[in-house]
Amino acid sequence: MTSQLQFDISVCTVADAQGIGRVNMSAFWDDVNWQLVWATKTLDYVVQQNAKRLPHSLALASSRIHQRHLKVVDSATGIVVGYGRFILPEQLKNEWLDAQVPEPPAEDKDKLLELYNSADWSMTHVADDVDAPVTELKHKHFRTENIVLDRLAVLPEYQRRGIGKLLLSQVVEVADQFGVDISVLGKPKGTSLYSKHGFKILGTITQNLAQFGGTDNYTWSVLEYEAKKN
Repeated sequence: MTSQLQFDISVCTVADAQGIGRVNMSAFWDDVNWQLVWATKTLDYVVQQNAKRLPHSLALASSRIHQRHLKVVDSATGIVVGYGRFILPEQLKNEWLDAQVPEPPAEDKDKLLELYNSADWSMTHVADDVDAPVTELKHKHFRTENIVLDRLAVLPEYQRRGIGKLLLSQVVEVADQFGVDISVLGKPKGTSLYSKHGFKILGTITQNLAQFGGTDNYTWSVLEYEAKKN
C-alpha cells in the first residue's frame, strides 16, 4: 500500500472496529434523511453498535472472500479517518489479497459472533420505504461482473483533504489492472467526487421524505467507471 502526505492507507483488521465504526456513522450523520432510519438513537450509540458488528463482518462473514477493506489513518494521531469497502466479482475473488482482512484466531470466532449478535441494529420503517427504490435502481444498473465500490466514508473534520480521492484511487488502480469496470451508488457529495474521476452517471432517483421529517430531495445516483482494457 502507499502513503500520501500525513495519511497512511492499509488493510483493515478487526482491531480497527471502533475507528471504522466512528467513520462509518459520522461521515453521513449531517444528512437529516439518513438520520431518520435511526429514530432517536444518538450518533455515539449507533457508532458503538456498528463497532460491535464490524469484527465479524470484516473477517468472518461469508462475504469475506469477495470483500476488500482499506482504512486511512492520520499518521500524526493514529486515528482512523477514512474507510473503503469494495466487493470483487467472482472472477477476481483471489486477487487484491493485501486488502482482504486477516482472519482472527479460531478461539476468537465465537466471541466475535456473540458480540455481533449483541448489537442493537434496529431501524425505523423509514428504512424500508427508502431502500426499496434505491435497491431497484441498483438492480437496474449494477452488473455482476463489475467491482462494487460499496462504501467510501471520511470523518467530517477530515473531508476535502484528499482522503476520499486516495481511497478511490486504490480501487480504480485495481479496476484498470484487471480491466473490470466499477459500479457505485452515491449521494450528491460522492457523485461529485466520482464524476471528477471518470465515473459516468447511469441513473438517478430523488425521494420526498418530508412526510417522515426529512427533505423533499433525497437523491441517489448509480455511476460506473469504465476500466482501461488491455
